[in-house]
Amino acid sequence: MSMTVKEAAEMYRHAEFTYDVFRTMLTKRRFKPFRLNLPVSPSDDPCEAAAVTRSELGLSPDKPIPHLTHALEQAGVLILALPRPFEHREAFSLWAGYDRARPVIVLAGGKVGDRLRMNIAHELGHLVMHKPLANAVHEVEKQAFQFAAEFLMPEKQMRLEIIPPVNLDTFASLKPRWGVAIAALVMRAKELGIINQRKYTYLFQQLSARGWRMREPRMFDVPVEKPRAVRQIAEMVYGTPIRYKKLADDMGMPESFVKSMIEAHATKLPEQVEEIQKPKADVVPFARSSKSMVS
Repeated sequence: MSMTVKEAAEMYRHAEFTYDVFRTMLTKRRFKPFRLNLPVSPSDDPCEAAAVTRSELGLSPDKPIPHLTHALEQAGVLILALPRPFEHREAFSLWAGYDRARPVIVLAGGKVGDRLRMNIAHELGHLVMHKPLANAVHEVEKQAFQFAAEFLMPEKQMRLEIIPPVNLDTFASLKPRWGVAIAALVMRAKELGIINQRKYTYLFQQLSARGWRMREPRMFDVPVEKPRAVRQIAEMVYGTPIRYKKLADDMGMPESFVKSMIEAHATKLPEQVEEIQKPKADVVPFARSSKSMVS
């Protein structure tokens, strides 16, 4: 079932509230601007665009991306985590602000880690390839899916690591390394011609028989990547622990509502990236002012 107009409006409204909180916090303190490091329309070919984007982000051309959310935040992409799930929509993206200069990805709550990463990569594809929107919606979505597949599962490395004969255990062993679903790896193998249609159908029958179409085994779970920047700014402006009453008063919103927004974001950087690059206290991505998400 597709998302209703009412549900779409509700999700967008939640995103606008979070964006308004973020934007207001930026006015409370002087922040140094953080350079946007994201290519726009680098190629009409999704695979080429994915490769260029990896390069611009300073990522290896063919290795797994250990923390996609952090990599994008460091490149100047604002990622907003909503505190609740939406049944028929998991994410959306747009260029926000009066000059459409700020790339924003909005994520619904309640998603498993591998699904979340695929959603982020899909929306990244839209930001990189579809400014402005030039093709029909179905073609744009197809391109974004192709971008996400190549971005998270580069063809060159997939051909080295997925070697027939394969079974579900083959793909399950790759899931923690690449941070994508077993089903996504099976689909990628089919797209690349590593497995044929008959094998693909069989593997999906096995996924269904094991109940993995609904929920893949918890032992292979991918950690949920929460964006950090919004909460980081709240801590810098309102202290640690965050003075939620003061923040709520400044925003004219209920304290519980503001708290749920902020706490949907990460309390600290993940350990694997914290040691590589700790952001300076007064340098935060996205510190460029704008009036609203789309004004």
